[in-house]
Parts: sequence; structure tokens; C-alpha cells
Amino acid sequence: MPQWHTLKNHLHTDLAMLTLAGHIFGCIFWGFIIALILCAITFLIAQGLKGNGVRPVLLIVILPFLLWQTVLGTGAIYARSYASDVEELIESIESHTENIDMKDAAREVQQHFPQIPEKFIEVMASENVKSGISVAKEAASSIRHSLSVYTLKRAGYALIFMAAGVILLVRTAGSGRRNSPGRHGHHKAPPRQRYLDDLD
Repeated sequence: MPQWHTLKNHLHTDLAMLTLAGHIFGCIFWGFIIALILCAITFLIAQGLKGNGVRPVLLIVILPFLLWQTVLGTGAIYARSYASDVEELIESIESHTENIDMKDAAREVQQHFPQIPEKFIEVMASENVKSGISVAKEAASSIRHSLSVYTLKRAGYALIFMAAGVILLVRTAGSGRRNSPGRHGHHKAPPRQRYLDDLD
């Protein structure tokens, strides 16, 4: 069941992201605000393409999908502050230990920061320390890079859901025009008036 295992790992990473942020209510609040803004942009794009007849109530369909991505993306932004804590931790270890590599740093981070998703720690352990850069700075850089990639993925998924929303709104939009008597100058005379006209 490789696909289920992959899906499970992604879900675990997403849930861990909220824990990592440590500001769950803030993530939900700002994620909701951003999701509403994206829904408004989606509606305006659809209205610009279709004109009248766009039904904004259909945005309820894509709102939960956008909200999930914006909340997780906000959590990733909050979580970048952990990179500084990771750097301070590894620096304190380096000051007492001469030989430490990225695998050692990853083990220390996993022990002291269990809320950091395991996926990010695995990436950190596989990194090579560049010349002239300390292990602490490399570890912090790895965390920041992983969070940046994660945030970009969330933004990418949000754009996909917005595109799907535009298509949904455009395809389900009505013409926005209703026929009414007298439109375009056409007026049908009542039968009595037509009879009197014939007598004249």
C-alpha cells in the first residue's frame, strides 16, 4: 500500500505543521481571512470572464479546500521561528563537542523538537555542510528551506483550487438576462387596440 503510506505521511506532516506553529488559533484566523480574500479574487476573475450570472454561493464548495491550504501555509510561516531555536541548540552542542555532523544535529533536533515533522528532519540529516558554514547554520538553513518549499506547495495547491473555482463559476453561470415585454422596442398591442386600428 505505497500510495496510502505516502498519503498518511503527508497528512502527518500537515497535522504536525499546526503543532509546530504553536499558534493554532492565529493560523486558523489568518488562514480564514486569506481564504476569503482568495475566494473574492476567484469570484472577480469568474465575473470578468463570464459577466453577469455568476453565483458567488458556489464558492462554498472550494472554501474548505482553500482554507486547509491557507491555514497550513500560515502555520509554515509561523514555524520559521523554530529555525533560530534549532541554530541556538546546535551551536550550544558544537561549543562542547568538536565533531558533529548533520546526522548528529538531526538526532538532537528530533529529541528536543519532537513537534518538527520527521520529513524535515530526514532532509536535514541528508544535507552536506558547505565549506565555511557551521553545522548549526546549515541545520537552520535546512529547516528554513524545507518550510519555504512546503509553503510554496500550499500556495500552488491554493492556485489550483482557485482555477477549479473559476471554472465551476463560469460553467454554472446563467446568462444574467431576462426577457421582458417592451425590451428592444418591441411592444405587442392588445387585441382591442388592434381591432380599432383595423377599422381606421
